[in-house]
Amino acid sequence: MRGTRTANRKRDEAARLAALHRFDMLDTPPEEAFDRVARIAQSALKTPYVLISLVDESRQWVKSMRGLDIAEIPRDVSFCTHAIEGDGPFIVEDVLRDGRFDRNPLVTGDAHVRFYAGAPLVTPDGHAIGALCAMDRVPRGLSAAKTALLRDLASLVVDTLELQRIASTDALTGLLTRRCFRLASERELERARRFGRPAALVAFDIDHFKRIDDAHGHAAGGTVLQALAGICRPVLRAIDLFSRSGGEAFIILLPETGRVGAMEVAERMRQIIANTAILFEGHKLRITSSFGVTVFGHGDETIDAAFDRADDALDHARNTGRNRVVFSGVEAGLPSVA
Repeated sequence: MRGTRTANRKRDEAARLAALHRFDMLDTPPEEAFDRVARIAQSALKTPYVLISLVDESRQWVKSMRGLDIAEIPRDVSFCTHAIEGDGPFIVEDVLRDGRFDRNPLVTGDAHVRFYAGAPLVTPDGHAIGALCAMDRVPRGLSAAKTALLRDLASLVVDTLELQRIASTDALTGLLTRRCFRLASERELERARRFGRPAALVAFDIDHFKRIDDAHGHAAGGTVLQALAGICRPVLRAIDLFSRSGGEAFIILLPETGRVGAMEVAERMRQIIANTAILFEGHKLRITSSFGVTVFGHGDETIDAAFDRADDALDHARNTGRNRVVFSGVEAGLPSVA
């Protein structure tokens, strides 16, 4: 029984983290939409401190703040770790009487936090990904009306996250738009460059896609695009970025992945696509895809150079028979076929 409960918690946490990463919000700059909510909360609740935080595997990361200057807090000592575990607002009227927070830097440091009230940020599918919290320097309570207001403002934060997510996704496939993918890739390239970490790009498209439209109509083409996105997602991790870059073309960024790992991912996707029949109005449609793979170079390389190299490898795959994976490296004179 204990093993079952542990497995369930791990599955729930994995799903929660996947929901968090879908918003692609961690380590992004401040935004007025969230700062506005924080200002309203500070004014309405009469507290010196307000944070809008997201909780990942190991930290409470701050998206917006009032009265404080702090980027993140270790998850194991944070208030928000407890706020995301309940069904409603988590309130601690006097934190000095609660031993769970005696190592929290907001309690031990210059902020002298003594009161905490946090409402979880709950996504439409029921995952608590962070919290909107109000804090004070003195022990106090929070009225029922203000507790309800805190909950409503937390819902407003989630609504804002959802609107941003929808605006950044392709309406047909649910994948990232090209613009959103580029912005996220630029952040990832900068991180990879700063820490000397690997990252890879996989560009691919559907072979002879026009034949599907010609034979079965545009509705069939849409069904194929939607199905392909669903086929490929299980191969990828939550941290990977997956975009429909236009028409029947797709692109994926694989953080923390070198040439060998990227080629393995591309080849696995190629095989799954080729071996999966897509149902449309009683017809079993079969497709193949061609793939171009590259890795980011460090130093002064631009993201456009990496995109171009992946496209060159994809062109080579198309021109040498299709339904194959081709790699092109920074230093490579000629692409190599896998």
